[in-house]
Amino acid sequence: MAYSAGPGLRRLVLDAAHGRLFVAAGSLILAYRTPDLSLLWEAPLPQGQLTHLAADRSGRQLLVRWENYVVDQTIVGLLALDAETGRPIGAPRAPEGMAWDLVGADCDAGYLYFASPGGDTRLWQARFDGVPTGVQTTLAGYARLGLDPQGRLLAVLGDTHELIALDPATLEVAARGITGIEIRHLVVDAAHERAYLNDSAGRVHVLDTRDYTLRASLPAGTGEPIGTGPLTLDPENGLLFVARRDRIWGGAASHDEIAVLRVDPLAVAGVMTGGNCVAVDSAGHRAFVGWRAQGPADPPGEVQVWDTRTFRRLGTIPQRGAPAYNPLRDEVYLCDYSVHIVDGKTLQVTGDLTPDIAGQPVPWCSGCLRAESVSVDPAQDLVVVDLTLLSTGGGPGPLPEPRTFSARTLQPVTHTATILGAGTGGELVICPASDGIVYESRRYARYVLFESVVAYPVGSAEPLSYPEGLGLDLYLPGKDVALSFLRPYILAYDPRPGHWEPLGWIPYQPIGAVDLAGRRLYAWEGARLRVLSFDGGQPLPPVRPRPWPESEPLGSIEEIHPSPAFARDRTVFVVAAGHILRSTDGGATWVALQGLPSAVWWTVPSYHLALSPDFEHDRTLFVGGNAGASTGLGVWRSQDAGDTWQPVWQGLEHLRIDRLAISPRFAQDRMLLAYASYNLFWRGESGWSVFRSENGGAAWTLAARVDAARGGTLPEPEELLPAADSVRFRLGGYGLLLRSGDGGASWQPVLRLARPGRILIARSPDFARDGEVYAADPYTLYRSTDGGLSWQMATDLGEARSDPTSELTALAVTRGGDGQPVVFVGVSSPGEGTGSVVALEANRLTWSPAPVPEPTPAPSPSPTACPSGLERLGPWQQEQLGCPVSAPREVPMAWQGFERGQMFWQGERREIIVLYSDMEANRWLSFPDTWQEGQPDRDPALQPPPDREQPIRGFGRVWREELGGPGATVGWAVQGEQGYTGRWQAFERGQVISAPDGALYALLADGTWVSE
Repeated sequence: MAYSAGPGLRRLVLDAAHGRLFVAAGSLILAYRTPDLSLLWEAPLPQGQLTHLAADRSGRQLLVRWENYVVDQTIVGLLALDAETGRPIGAPRAPEGMAWDLVGADCDAGYLYFASPGGDTRLWQARFDGVPTGVQTTLAGYARLGLDPQGRLLAVLGDTHELIALDPATLEVAARGITGIEIRHLVVDAAHERAYLNDSAGRVHVLDTRDYTLRASLPAGTGEPIGTGPLTLDPENGLLFVARRDRIWGGAASHDEIAVLRVDPLAVAGVMTGGNCVAVDSAGHRAFVGWRAQGPADPPGEVQVWDTRTFRRLGTIPQRGAPAYNPLRDEVYLCDYSVHIVDGKTLQVTGDLTPDIAGQPVPWCSGCLRAESVSVDPAQDLVVVDLTLLSTGGGPGPLPEPRTFSARTLQPVTHTATILGAGTGGELVICPASDGIVYESRRYARYVLFESVVAYPVGSAEPLSYPEGLGLDLYLPGKDVALSFLRPYILAYDPRPGHWEPLGWIPYQPIGAVDLAGRRLYAWEGARLRVLSFDGGQPLPPVRPRPWPESEPLGSIEEIHPSPAFARDRTVFVVAAGHILRSTDGGATWVALQGLPSAVWWTVPSYHLALSPDFEHDRTLFVGGNAGASTGLGVWRSQDAGDTWQPVWQGLEHLRIDRLAISPRFAQDRMLLAYASYNLFWRGESGWSVFRSENGGAAWTLAARVDAARGGTLPEPEELLPAADSVRFRLGGYGLLLRSGDGGASWQPVLRLARPGRILIARSPDFARDGEVYAADPYTLYRSTDGGLSWQMATDLGEARSDPTSELTALAVTRGGDGQPVVFVGVSSPGEGTGSVVALEANRLTWSPAPVPEPTPAPSPSPTACPSGLERLGPWQQEQLGCPVSAPREVPMAWQGFERGQMFWQGERREIIVLYSDMEANRWLSFPDTWQEGQPDRDPALQPPPDREQPIRGFGRVWREELGGPGATVGWAVQGEQGYTGRWQAFERGQVISAPDGALYALLADGTWVSE
């Protein structure tokens, strides 16, 4: 069913009893008859935007909650419509404020029902005119509510999976039941070979970690639930502390308390009030119970101190916070935005472990640091403060590293352990150093994710290595195994300097707890618990290539690679939308190769192939790739035509591979090149690199690197590989194909393209002898038989151009069994993401002379890693921009619209670009993004007018300090900033960027801009 409506929230309500379906979007409501979905009526709201719909149980009315922003305030109201006609029939009184939902309506009973969601859900009843009746109740936790056909109110509690039926007249519980069970938390008692876990029903279970049999459960039968919150173990005293529930909202409720269990036999020993966070002083038989704030509006609080033998309260600490106890100093650390130090004897606050956080002038602001948790590891002499950087939805940028202190002296210490986050309670995993090395996971998260694994000598701030393109989520000490959670798999690799290489992978497991002593990982989903050993298991058996169904179209074709011996083996490889396909019958049928890292949850891999020139005998091919701008796949080698793969990462410090090139004498020199991107944000470095292997991929060394901030281009493969041909081609300005016959020393135009902007080049395997070379723009195929001096164009490509909207996206040429040239073209439909591979017999095509440009020598351009420009650039744009001096790239970007202009953020170059127009021209300005996390992200003294916003962070700094703030030419922002992955390319006389909608902007060197 298609329906037409403006932007805004979508809502759908089915009134099955009366045969109506109500659909709403923005300010328009439509009613359809079921089951044929014929339109009954449509009605626009008189004002505002719709936020909730509720169908009256009697079928007579439709109730609408709406909001309207007027002069710095939001007006909220209710509207009643006739359900049969859509005619407005009244406006019941709306509750005060905005924090309420319309739950249901029952004309026959004369009631409306409203709820205020939060940490708890308050539900109340009103008359049909909106006046409250005084009947109300509160449900523990967040609840979804609605009326069933019998008029009962139903509530579903997400935390406990309870379904509760409420009497609509009294709002008392009439019935309740459990709809499902989930494991919530787990803690291991390695000394006693037990594991304790609780579930969403509040039960606690004991597992024997030798055979994982269930030893005990509480409560048994229909007893009172113990708790669904985090677990804390006191093994010395045989106690288990269970928070009654998880709390993600600020404040402490009256039922926030800790249940205390004796573990042998398993039984409830007592209950302690004061919060849902607990720390234990085992030797002193004390427990500290508190809670921490989740926002600036939370009230003050305290931490209660309890005797764990008698369960009597011993005293209070006059400061709220989540406690951690340090037995080496008899101190308590309270995490509550900053970290307060408390004397364990006097229970008085004596200082702050993070005074810089406590002293921030505007706490809780975007860009401010906050202490997330405190962990104490007496055995490793460590106190660890985990930090978070408060941010807007785009992300904070560089994620802060934990701060570490000596547990004996509280003096800062550097890199004495590997500290990583894991576990359902947000606890840290603190791993001892291995062979004198500790590891650190560096992450940048703002619209895009960049990751590095940094290895340090113990106690040193100078890294040993820092490979880029892969994350470190867990480290298994004693095994030299690191884990990266890529979803849908977990990649295991060796992180040691000089040993950097994958070890294998398993299907993704949601690991929630780590047992370092028992060398076990615990993963759970729903009610299923899986236990994984540090020791691993047998390698997964090779996965055979999967036949590609003939009825299923291929994805967009990105690369085509015929076997060098195609005339005899009929083998061709294709890269298509995250798949590598192989055909051994000339492209008639295909199989999808397996055994490589599969698609990650956020994107499909981008693969790049290189075949050995001696493929017929050595069956060797290489694959490099990446998964978007975040994750690198490195380089993999197959020596059986793609049936199985081995990683070849040694020395490959940058894993996000963009291109592979292989030596034409590979059988003799074993030389291979890998072009990569990198972003070492924590060192202030980003750019592009090329690595060279001289032993078939077994080891790599850095051959060249270009820093994005300084500019420049990488050397072409012909400059780094031996036996390179002196004839080269590249795309120039004015839609011209340029040719060099002297290795790039000079260039001449040889062809004017019918569709400038992108060019594909494919040489004959015998180019040095026959001089055949083919080229393609998105719609036209070209051929030269004299080494590229003169050109012809194909007048009819048959099935390759049967769809006029499709484009030529890949090109390759080989020789058939009869010795005649066979041209493979990839034909893709950009809007559909599908494609096909077409084999053309070149000598059977009809060719006509191609347009010949004026033979004016072109200036020698700088080398470039890619001869093509961004797609859709018109000739007029190419003429003004000149030749590309870098490859087209996908880069992290952000965009924000303004009253009279727009801003772009180019993440790799940390550049902010401002576009605007005046009476004379479209103009652009460029500024470095110097804003850093921790700096104020906005000026609170500047208040935007209605429906306008003050730009923040880097955009805000440029707007205030460079453009003049409210008086800026671009005006105020009209919406929030939007992050996306855009395209960027540098040219001789400017650059090109893409907007979130895909539109291209050419930024010219004279300070003006044009768009397509």
